[in-house]
Amino acid sequence: GALTSKQLFHAAAVRVDGPRGAGTRLLIGWEFTDRGETWSLLLANGVLTPIRGAAPGGEQPAVTITLARPVLDRLITGRAKVAEQVAAGSIVISGDAAVLSTLMSLLDKPDPDFAIVTP
Repeated sequence: GALTSKQLFHAAAVRVDGPRGAGTRLLIGWEFTDRGETWSLLLANGVLTPIRGAAPGGEQPAVTITLARPVLDRLITGRAKVAEQVAAGSIVISGDAAVLSTLMSLLDKPDPDFAIVTP
């Protein structure tokens, strides 16, 4: 089956380049319209933490991305592009979109040759 939102955000969290992200703090809100889910992604001290619901302490996200979860799945798999989905109205970005670019720049690219099982 498909990954839950929590699993998806945890998969992104392991790709954060901790040393490069150590001096960056950002908060991104995610609203999945088809599931009625709200998530906060907090990057602090080089660690990305997914939080179900609003951020603790009432901190407001610098940017909020509103979309249906299948749209995010298509973005991750490369079957859709952010600009096209925004133009089509499938994604609404409220706030500072540069914050999302900052997060993406701190994610390591997955290694397709990584040996999950070694002899």
